[in-house]
Amino acid sequence: MITAYVINGKKELNSRGFHRIYDLSFEAWHKTWEKTYSLDFHSSDKLASDEFTRQDEILCLFSGNECAALCFFSNVNMNDQSALLDSYFQCWPEDAIAGLVARGSSIIICSQFTVCENFRKTGAPELGNSPWKILLIGMLCKYFMASGKDGMTGTTRVNKGVEKLTYQFGAIPLVRSMEYNAGSDTTLVDLVAFFQDNVYKAYYNYEFAGELDELWENRNAKRLKIAA
Repeated sequence: MITAYVINGKKELNSRGFHRIYDLSFEAWHKTWEKTYSLDFHSSDKLASDEFTRQDEILCLFSGNECAALCFFSNVNMNDQSALLDSYFQCWPEDAIAGLVARGSSIIICSQFTVCENFRKTGAPELGNSPWKILLIGMLCKYFMASGKDGMTGTTRVNKGVEKLTYQFGAIPLVRSMEYNAGSDTTLVDLVAFFQDNVYKAYYNYEFAGELDELWENRNAKRLKIAA
């Protein structure tokens, strides 16, 4: 059974019933990205928890009792100097930021697109065995549409094909194949922007859009089946 949760990045801001969800999601994220930084980016640094805890909200998809996929959201107003100086945008050139705010300054920073290792070679039986990466991109687009924000970011790893997923769901390329420093290595990324009209059209062309709508409406289920 697939369940979607939207939780706050700070544990104490979630009701006690969601603390188990929070812990499992954090553990899944930390294990996945610590391995990524070590093996893919050859970084020996320990992965700090504040990348998780500073987020406004975190979308988590569970399969039964396991966290299968998740991503992060932080809300910013790009008219504020504090937003422009956010560490997320350190690698973004000025023309990319100009493209991002072309339709308004109210922006969601979407980051840490994560499919946990145990779920990368399997799909969700409930949705025609669709890969979890497709379900995650679909649900983060649903989150964006529900937010009513002007735009949403994406810094997408080319070697993992994440940029292709975002284009499938309506994202617009701002910069293609840009070198990005990751640990002691570099990787290529596309900088992309999501806008409401593009995303809406692409999302509802997806064959399981109705099922994702239902999953969204039933997020944070009334009965927490894995709550402590």
